[in-house]
Amino acid sequence: MLTSGEIETFAGTDLRTLIGAEPKAVPGTVPVPFPFEHRWLAILITDIAGYSRLIEIDKMATAIRIRHLRQHVILPTVRAYHGWIVNHAGDGTLMAFGRCEDALHCAIALHRGLALAEQEVPADRRIHLHMGVSVGDVLIADGELYGNAPNIAARLQSLAKAGEVCVSDDVLHRIVTMPDAEVKPMGDLKLKNIARMVKGHRVLVTNVRPTASPVGMENRVRRLSLSLKRRDACRPAPP
Repeated sequence: MLTSGEIETFAGTDLRTLIGAEPKAVPGTVPVPFPFEHRWLAILITDIAGYSRLIEIDKMATAIRIRHLRQHVILPTVRAYHGWIVNHAGDGTLMAFGRCEDALHCAIALHRGLALAEQEVPADRRIHLHMGVSVGDVLIADGELYGNAPNIAARLQSLAKAGEVCVSDDVLHRIVTMPDAEVKPMGDLKLKNIARMVKGHRVLVTNVRPTASPVGMENRVRRLSLSLKRRDACRPAPP
């Protein structure tokens, strides 16, 4: 129990000072109030091609498929190539890897994994990704990534067509074992909000035809979608 004097002392003292959380400013510097680290990382950013159109066709079925693909295709593939998922933002995913080779091989594997998972889905409703890969020094703070590498990867991803991976020249020069893909130079690119010119390359995935039977995800998605719609229809109206 605190004495009345201790209570008065605490009441008149800033709690951050008591626990030592308030950073001490050094003359001429800006205090950093959170832990951070610098790491050299390869950044892979993916986005779903035609996402708005798929949502308009059937938002529930699309949401179920995206959730399934994230859990059963994207996450295990990223882990298999020693990477991690930093975050999802809408239909986009940001991933980080310690090596450029792992990032590019993961991107190729994702294209092939999606082709396998989606082969029973009608062609106009299949989920395809377009991706961008960059590399550089990244500041990690509170689980977020800051630096040019994520920004450049996002700009390259926006230039990629469905089934393509756009990579910076810095990434391509660090690839020792090239995956089964065709590389086409894009030349020097002026990317939005990036001061320097970035030389880019299109990596076109080859041999994406599925070689095994999928798990019939489209049928499961359709059944689950109908089940959820029936459940919602049976719910009593709110008062």
